[in-house]
Amino acid sequence: MAKPRVFLSSTYYDLRSLRGELERFIREKGYEPILNERGHITYSKENSPEVACYREIESCDILVSVIGGRFGSTSNDGEFSVSQLELRTAIEQYKQVYIFVERDVSSEYRTYLKNKNTNINWTAVDNVKIYKFLEEVHALPNNNAIMSFETGQDIINLLREQWAGLFQRMLQSQASVGALETAQELRQGVDSARQLVELLRSPVQNSNDDEGKIDALLLPNHPSFSRIKRLLKVPYRVYFTSVDELNSWLKVRSYKPVLEGAWDNSTEMEWYNDKDDNNWDLLKINTKLFDGQNRFRPDSLEWSDSLIRKDIRPKDPAADDDNGDDLPF
Repeated sequence: MAKPRVFLSSTYYDLRSLRGELERFIREKGYEPILNERGHITYSKENSPEVACYREIESCDILVSVIGGRFGSTSNDGEFSVSQLELRTAIEQYKQVYIFVERDVSSEYRTYLKNKNTNINWTAVDNVKIYKFLEEVHALPNNNAIMSFETGQDIINLLREQWAGLFQRMLQSQASVGALETAQELRQGVDSARQLVELLRSPVQNSNDDEGKIDALLLPNHPSFSRIKRLLKVPYRVYFTSVDELNSWLKVRSYKPVLEGAWDNSTEMEWYNDKDDNNWDLLKINTKLFDGQNRFRPDSLEWSDSLIRKDIRPKDPAADDDNGDDLPF
């Protein structure tokens, strides 16, 4: 099962103990912590270790930035520190970012704002560039929730609350999306019914023409399309008129057809997806939904959700994928 990847960005030597606390908390939450000192970042001969850190952020979901009193290692551009550019990279990539500033630094920062044009020896930081960077972060129009802390437990408590709120918001968002999809389907059904009534009320009728028009009205709203949309979690409308079109559409979704002789049941066509590291996804569609020429038959039989279903089958970790031994059939 995929886990949220959390990149921990900070200077190392002054915050080493705190980084260990946060790593344990992240693991206890079931997330995957990414820390440079633990060897979690993939390096390559083509790029410097610094660039590798920025690249790793691309595959992370969350960045936790902890800003203390030390500037840390200067980046290749010579203006910012490496940890500052890690934060900037995450913001540019629209990652979920949480910024924590040591309380002494946060307090002195307010003094800096009133005296930034004055030559002062700042006591909470070893480089005034920390305050200049904080000024830039505070000026961001979004993704700039900045919280102060004294101990690692302060950060843990804040993250626990923030992540609980994020999860609750995600659940509400999913519920809203489901309600919106239902409303759209109802609206489409009402529109089709209205057009059908208008067609049947027409004083001039031709049976063959009317039959074709009725099929054209009913086909796009067949429950097969909404069923596949839900099972595969597709955000857009699904439509096909034949097995060939269905194959082409499923290919884009990384589903491959299973040969007929390998189906679990002779009455169910199958497609498999191997994107999950641990499981196979099997899409099964009843053959009665298609005629002898593999054309879709929307009026072939009474509808039931069991006509189209998805099966999840665990992969065999001992099998050799290259030889095809781990295929779900």
